[in-house]
Amino acid sequence: MAPLQKVMATYPLATIFAGLLFSYLMATKILTVRRERLFAKNRGCGKLKMRPQWDRLFGIDFFFTVMKKRAKGQSLAYFNEMFQEIGPTFGIVMMGFTLTMTNEPENIQAILTKQFPDFEIGESRSKGGQQMLGHGILNSDGEAWERGRAMLRPSFVKSQVGDFDLFESNFQRLIDVVPADGSTVDIQEFLSRFTLDVGTEYFLGENCNMLQPNASEHCKQFAWAFNVGLEGIPARFRLGKFAKFYYDTRYNKACDIVHNYIEPIVKKAVERSKLSSAEKAADLEKRGDKYVFLDSIIQKDCDEIEVRDQVLNVLSAARDTISSLMSSCIWKCTRYPEIMTKLRREVDLFEGRTPTYQEIKDMKYMNHMIKEVLRLYPPVPYNARVATKDTTLPTGGGPDGKSPVFIKKGDRVVYQIFSTHRRRDIWGDDADAFKPERWEQHIRPGFGYLPFNGGPRICPGQPFALVEAAYVLTRLLQTYSVIESRDSSPYKEKLALTFSHRDAVLVAFGGKA
Repeated sequence: MAPLQKVMATYPLATIFAGLLFSYLMATKILTVRRERLFAKNRGCGKLKMRPQWDRLFGIDFFFTVMKKRAKGQSLAYFNEMFQEIGPTFGIVMMGFTLTMTNEPENIQAILTKQFPDFEIGESRSKGGQQMLGHGILNSDGEAWERGRAMLRPSFVKSQVGDFDLFESNFQRLIDVVPADGSTVDIQEFLSRFTLDVGTEYFLGENCNMLQPNASEHCKQFAWAFNVGLEGIPARFRLGKFAKFYYDTRYNKACDIVHNYIEPIVKKAVERSKLSSAEKAADLEKRGDKYVFLDSIIQKDCDEIEVRDQVLNVLSAARDTISSLMSSCIWKCTRYPEIMTKLRREVDLFEGRTPTYQEIKDMKYMNHMIKEVLRLYPPVPYNARVATKDTTLPTGGGPDGKSPVFIKKGDRVVYQIFSTHRRRDIWGDDADAFKPERWEQHIRPGFGYLPFNGGPRICPGQPFALVEAAYVLTRLLQTYSVIESRDSSPYKEKLALTFSHRDAVLVAFGGKA
């Protein structure tokens, strides 16, 4: 048969096949839409308000608007304004995803507790952070997350968290390098190095000594790579399904350096776990008889890569969260002399000696101040979940926003803690004000206050973070008679996995004891 005849004979069949395929896809789509509408109707769901945008298919317009706001350090305030204009729950399209945005405590409670099985962190987050973080507790779901949670939970008990020798030894290195002559310094940078030193010593058993002027090149490379790796993850989260097309040699190099730094440490810990009881006792005495998180999570026949991933996950969370919290405390308090006076009055009760664990826990004004900083500047200002099946949120639908909202399987819900913490109907008309005294009223905001997330995925290191922050701030006040702000510019955020101050935290220290 001639080529032309072949084409003439085949073309109608191809056309018929294409038509059948199109009809099948359309029928499937129609049936799916009908099923979803029936599901929503049976549950009394109302229509979700959508934010106006010209690109309703991919949401490229909204993506670039958010990127511009992020570059200016204003994206959190931008979202907060949207909530005030549209309402507590609304929808947007960004990078091909339909996002349901909410700052409503009732919805957040449903996501994190009451309907916990209906939501997961999702593929874009698990795969977006996989190259750097592996399969750890921060970026896993299901059995992998449950296994990691069980592995890590026993390691944040009071007997370990309350050991202040770890904090004090690193604090002494901190005050050795922070100038006390009244010169302006970026304390955020010093605290980032401090928390990395504390974190590597506590979690790995080997301090990377980034506060030491003679830190090794090996450790400097790790610190650089650690920062680059963590800062590179959010871009992959945001790109979602397009992240696989994003290639970055600098990021790839950073991930390799981090893994090559941690893996030999894990290997040594696994070898220690195989020692006899007498050999373990001798080795522990040789290493200073100190608690090491890594040793506590190693079990018989453990997977070294899994251990690496879990310890890297908690190290990442602890370093950034605690550094963010302490930096925000200093940034905010140094702008309020009356608050600094109250803090000093409480710290002076120790008469210069280092406080105990219980005394730190009993510091009312210090802990009220920390709670207030966490309210206004939560280290993780927003989070997201993906629906594992067709489900609903309890509120946000209909003209009045009071009806349930239908959430389709695979759709993403973003809950904005930053905005929830500033709702006037929860916190009063002075919600934007920095006011530690509000906590003297024994506020119980429930899911209106989630600086460490909530439900089964609540941060297991919360006690560690709060105690470390309170201890270091207390010791700074004991060490320096003058701590003053050297920057009056408004807050601008830098968002990676956690919140930090984009333009540094400029302060001056003087009157060193």
